Amino acid sequence: ARLLSEAAVIGAIRYGYKHINLNCGCPSDAVSGRSGGAALMKDPHHVANIVNEMKSKLPDDVELSVKHRLSIADVATYDAVHDHQQSDQEAYEDCHKF
Repeated sequence: ARLLSEAAVIGAIRYGYKHINLNCGCPSDAVSGRSGGAALMKDPHHVANIVNEMKSKLPDDVELSVKHRLSIADVATYDAVHDHQQSDQEAYEDCHKF
């Protein structure tokens, strides 16, 4: 979490990025094999810690988002039916509850 938040701050401060995206969706073995990308979805509490750490360090005018998949091969606990029943506004509000 610390390294990712430091990288996000460098992007925001040094390079002027106004939006940082944490990619929890990359299925590549090169990435997920090192516990990154889609492998992060196996530990949602860790992702929450990363997001909270990043949000606490980023300037207020920098947006933070998380790219993810509906599920990964060996962990399929996300209720996709519920997701499709939500309106865009409800889904957006749920994201902010993360």
